[in-house]
Amino acid sequence: MRGTHPAEINKQITTAKDVWTITEIVLAHGAEFDAVNVATALHRMAKACPEDPTELLRSNGFEQLLMMVEAQV
Repeated sequence: MRGTHPAEINKQITTAKDVWTITEIVLAHGAEFDAVNVATALHRMAKACPEDPTELLRSNGFEQLLMMVEAQV
């Protein structure tokens, strides 16, 4: 089975309408993320973050994204 290409993942991230869609992308394709996907997802989440980010910060998608940031360092 062939995974989703990082460029296609980045397109999905950049066209996502809200942070919850980005977390869904992280959960669905996180294993296929490259460093650019990680940075783009984190940046887009920060820009679209809700006024009260508590629920987002506790989400599985955000936690997985933070683990990917640590892995890239």
